[in-house]
Parts: sequence; C-alpha cells; structure tokens
Amino acid sequence: MDQPIVILLYALLVVIVVLYFVGRVLKKKARNAGNRRAEANKARQAADEGLGATVTVHADVDTVRELVAPIFESTKRVRRVSDGTWAHTHYNDDDVVYELAPVPDGTLVAVSRAIEFAGTLNGMKPWAKLRQQIVAAAAERGITAIEGARPLVRSGETGPTGATMWRPSA
Repeated sequence: MDQPIVILLYALLVVIVVLYFVGRVLKKKARNAGNRRAEANKARQAADEGLGATVTVHADVDTVRELVAPIFESTKRVRRVSDGTWAHTHYNDDDVVYELAPVPDGTLVAVSRAIEFAGTLNGMKPWAKLRQQIVAAAAERGITAIEGARPLVRSGETGPTGATMWRPSA
C-alpha cells in the first residue's frame, strides 16, 4: 500500500473515534440539561398549583387561629412555631411553613415558606388535605372560606444544607 493511503486511513480512524466520544459527551450534556429543566418545571408547578394555593377565611385572625390550630396540630409532623405559624417537616425541619395573615376580607391561611429538597417541593398533598379540612371546619361554624392562589417563587435564600427557599411572590 502507498504510504499516503495508510496515513489517510489512520487519520479517518482517529476522526471517527474522536467524533464518537464527542457525540457521547454532547448527548450526556443535553440529557442533563433536559433533566434540570424538567426538575425546575416540576418545582415551579408545585409552587404555583400546590403550595401556592391559599384559603381566605372570612373571620378575624383570632377566630381563624382557633379554627385551624386543632387541624394543624393533629397532623403528623406539624408543630406550632409561634402564634399563627405552624411548620411541617417532610425531609428537613420546617420544609413547609403555614401562616395566618390578616387581609381586608378576613384571614389568609397560606404557605409562607417552602424548602426545595433534591429539586422538588414537598408537601402538596398534605397542604391540599389541610385546606379541605379548614374549609370544612369553617363551613361547620357558618363561616365562609374560599380558596385562592398566591404563587411561590425562589427567593434566593438558602435553607438547611444549602437548599433553595421558596416564598410568596406577592
């Protein structure tokens, strides 16, 4: 064989091997970027649809505190932090913090802080159950309660072990 043909075949072989490994690296980077986007979308959806949901009870703060305290305190892993604030532990202490806040038409019961753990926000299902119980308890007393939404956003703060904190957007 002629020497130029052998060199050309070796060069072609080297190019094929390099392209193979470059292709693998690019595919891995694309897959990782897609996974990060999917995790961010799941966390955003949880913040908007799950933990961003609220209940406005048409009563003063003291009446609502009296109404919700037994509900929160009978739930597993929920503890009172202060007067009108309860914390729910899922993986970290105080993963989700529920708070009462006076609003013009009554008292808002909402998540005031949530911790993103491993790319997800935990506590959507328990918060949905608690909201249902609050609305039912208010109805039993003849108090109207309506559900609403106040989306959560990443606050830029870090929580335990460097986890991302989410707070209400408004």
